[in-house]
Amino acid sequence: MFSQQLSKVLQYVEQIAKVNTEGIEPLVTPTDIKAFWREDLVKKETTAEEVVAGAPQRTGNLFTVPPVV
Repeated sequence: MFSQQLSKVLQYVEQIAKVNTEGIEPLVTPTDIKAFWREDLVKKETTAEEVVAGAPQRTGNLFTVPPVV
């Protein structure tokens, strides 16, 4: 079943590859949405102590968890 589905997908990709795209500019999105950028600001809203304050077990400012084998 999977090989038949994959075969159909590959046939479709071959069909798409035959489309003449010469002179067509690539799009980032299919709509005319303008990209906007914002400044990346670091905001320190909580301290490490506050983050681990409710942890059942901790070592310093780190969560203590069982070892994973």
